[in-house]
Amino acid sequence: MAALRYGQDKLPKSWRPHANKAADLIEQWDDFQEGTITAGLMAVGVPYDVANGMAYWIVVFVGA
Repeated sequence: MAALRYGQDKLPKSWRPHANKAADLIEQWDDFQEGTITAGLMAVGVPYDVANGMAYWIVVFVGA
């Protein structure tokens, strides 16, 4: 993500105009993934605040 946002000068020239759009899309996918994992954890009885925290770290480390 950082490469898309801050390393645009290192990307291929044809990618540069689209780098921020790609980074935004990836962030939206992460939000969607966290929401889905949170809902799944809550369905098996994990409280919302715990499920939300777990989902965040699952996405960070596993890249679900």
